[in-house]
Amino acid sequence: MIRRVIVVSSGEELTPQQVSALAPIDLLRADLATITRGVDRLGAAGSEQQLSLIVPVSFSSLASQRGRAELTEPLKEAGGLVKLGVVCEILDIEGCRPLRC
Repeated sequence: MIRRVIVVSSGEELTPQQVSALAPIDLLRADLATITRGVDRLGAAGSEQQLSLIVPVSFSSLASQRGRAELTEPLKEAGGLVKLGVVCEILDIEGCRPLRC
């Protein structure tokens, strides 16, 4: 999956740098929306089960107790819809460029 964050009022897609600058609660909302979309797409696939799902998740969402609590159920749901499980790709780690950490 690819995380896309779009400003509703303008339709503008935020760059990865702009997304990284969002408040932790907004990053959590984006993470939850991404996982929900993935679950919806897996459910729409019908009986053909995918091997796995790679979900981008912000480091700040995983670092907070609230974030982990809110992410657990959607990730479990996604894991039940694939054969091998869900892989979390951790994003927005301060000081790390994408694909280099």
